[in-house]
Amino acid sequence: MSNETLLVGFLEIAVPIQIEKLRCAGGITEERIAQLQAYGEDLSGHGEALLYRSRAGGESAARFKQFVEIIAVGAFAPGGITIFGLHFEERDDGLDA
Repeated sequence: MSNETLLVGFLEIAVPIQIEKLRCAGGITEERIAQLQAYGEDLSGHGEALLYRSRAGGESAARFKQFVEIIAVGAFAPGGITIFGLHFEERDDGLDA
């Protein structure tokens, strides 16, 4: 099984959970968006930690968490977000496709 296949499998589980957490917290805030912009800088410099285990303890887990949060926020945009063939969209009925 490839690293990308594992990543997609983990995203299928983690992103809907994060969407629900954001929904329960009242949705997207300006603070959350500012935090995600900082995540983008981290991921652009260390994105390989998503596919390959980092030698720095906890770095791969931290990058995965950031990636999941970014995708979950994208799910709140009109039409949602599609990545790696997966589509995530926050819907009023509480279901995420």
